[in-house]
Amino acid sequence: MANDFEKLSQLIQAFERTDFLDEQYKFQIQSLAKKKVDWYLVENYYKGISLEDLCQILLTPNIENWQTLTDDECLNLIQEILDVVCNVAIVDRNMDALHKRYPNLSVCDLIFWQDETNPKVILERLKNS
Repeated sequence: MANDFEKLSQLIQAFERTDFLDEQYKFQIQSLAKKKVDWYLVENYYKGISLEDLCQILLTPNIENWQTLTDDECLNLIQEILDVVCNVAIVDRNMDALHKRYPNLSVCDLIFWQDETNPKVILERLKNS
């Protein structure tokens, strides 16, 4: 992954130098990414995250089985968010899966706006929303 990380970082920087107009870079970036690329994020990442964080997000696969996540698995995802809050890629991956599973309430809002830190309470609120 380190090699992919370096390649992706270089491709994104080269893509930036073309003002995000070169389709060849888009193709190469998408082929390295482990998920569908959000091009708005790529073109605007500098407003909120580092290039390193962007590369980590793109190289961290989505959780594909979000429809069948058990309560225990959801609790583990929530706990992981709380434990590694500075790891943007893991937080993004876990929040994405939880939002797909429970679309009516945002895990982000519960943790970062309402300061909820109990995974069981967070899961109950998600399930009951």
